[in-house]
Amino acid sequence: MSQPVKIFVKPANEKVLVRNPERNRHLKVEGEFVTYDAYWLRRMNDGDVVKAKAPKKTKEKTNQE
Repeated sequence: MSQPVKIFVKPANEKVLVRNPERNRHLKVEGEFVTYDAYWLRRMNDGDVVKAKAPKKTKEKTNQE
């Protein structure tokens, strides 16, 4: 069996709360990875969420003296 496809989505409007049924909470405003399925396809077609570029992970160096 193949791995489920993950996509990065975020709410189209920051004021609209979009339920994430996988985690039983609202989608984060900055976006998150979700399993690409019929639910998220409907949310995109309805204009509730948009597919976005995932933020790059950066390692922050801290100088501790």
